[in-house]
Amino acid sequence: MRGRSVAGALALSSLLLAAACSSSGSSGGAANGAGGAGAGEVSSAPVANSDNNAWALRYTGGSAGAAKGTPYKIGFVSQDTFLPSATQGARAAVAYVDAELGGVGGRPIELVSCSVNVPEDAARCGAQMANDASLSLVIVGGLSVGNKEFYDAVGGRKAILIGNALASEDFVTTRGVAYTAGSPGVLMGMARFAVEELKARTVAGIVPDTPAGRAAAQQLVKPILDAAKVKFRPVFISLQATTPDLTTALQASGAGSADALITAFPPSSCISMYDAIRSLGIKPKVITTDQCADVPVRAHLKSVGAADTVPDGWYYANYGYNFDLPDVDSGMKTYQYAASKYAKPLGSAPVELRGFSGPTFGTVMTAAKIVNQIGADKATSFDVVDRALRGFTGPAMLQVGPLKCGQAPFVAVCGHQIGVDQYAGGKWTSVRDGLNDKPVNLLAPAS
Repeated sequence: MRGRSVAGALALSSLLLAAACSSSGSSGGAANGAGGAGAGEVSSAPVANSDNNAWALRYTGGSAGAAKGTPYKIGFVSQDTFLPSATQGARAAVAYVDAELGGVGGRPIELVSCSVNVPEDAARCGAQMANDASLSLVIVGGLSVGNKEFYDAVGGRKAILIGNALASEDFVTTRGVAYTAGSPGVLMGMARFAVEELKARTVAGIVPDTPAGRAAAQQLVKPILDAAKVKFRPVFISLQATTPDLTTALQASGAGSADALITAFPPSSCISMYDAIRSLGIKPKVITTDQCADVPVRAHLKSVGAADTVPDGWYYANYGYNFDLPDVDSGMKTYQYAASKYAKPLGSAPVELRGFSGPTFGTVMTAAKIVNQIGADKATSFDVVDRALRGFTGPAMLQVGPLKCGQAPFVAVCGHQIGVDQYAGGKWTSVRDGLNDKPVNLLAPAS
């Protein structure tokens, strides 16, 4: 059962993280929620805000100014061809820490990188990291292939911090930890939000028609709704579904009369969903992820002459903080400033600050915090760093709530709270998130 549950999360994780997790970032022009820049664009001439660096110095325990001396090396493994924004976020964080936060212990951070693009790369990168005596810590930006092979090669020899958990092994591995709630947290949090906040008695679902997508609906969402005696009617459709396909699916799910509609798809499908809902003339209470507030969706609404920046009235799940409601205390404003200033293209991939960039940026910042707490000169052994990673209780940058690692069944996932915000009437509102201290808490007794 646990394996199937985790496999279900895998299907949607790449859709959800990026921020979900896209809650942790966006193209720079979208920072105001005023319409958004094109994909890859960043704000021009970002201006340092004293609050941003003051927060970052408090968070990391660093010292103002540039780092000097012998680098402190951190391994970094990611799937660059699939997730270039993860590497962009990591490199931007390192550049920021080294240039403005004094590195770690005054020493600059240096990433020792290895890219996994096919499964065979994973064991090779794992062996490289495991055999590099200069490393005690390895960060995983994001892998959708070769995860188990990588953990088997590295585990027990280097401490592992997972920035974006994408595959089943990321959720259940005992080799490392992830500080974000991940796609299982977002999916289950959306279901709890429907019950706790919307008081739903009937919920429609539009879900990817894949074995893993079906498992996600049946093993993560449905049990929460069943426990609350909520009727759930999921309809499964292709990831390549067109607007007419989604129109039919919405009708079959009963979305027009249900108390809520839960869905999680990439931006292209969000666009088709928006168009299908408009064509039907219905107004469902949509609960989705920040993927549906991404740059392509904003561009589509603009192209059809919509008055709204993103679909009006929808609820958007995230890791507790919203790029369009930037605050200082979560680190969101610091991320916006630093990533816009330091992120660079990766090969042919333009700068993209929404999606995997934010969580990975935050992961590097938290790694700097933990190394500073240990002392860079002492953070040189697996045992010392691994114990510190597992003992960190948060709060983590851009992730709401305290951290608690080792909770079954997703033992590697340490974040257990998410946020949900609404865009309505031309503005964003905190509904259940870290800004109003009312996040959806997956560890709280069901209401």
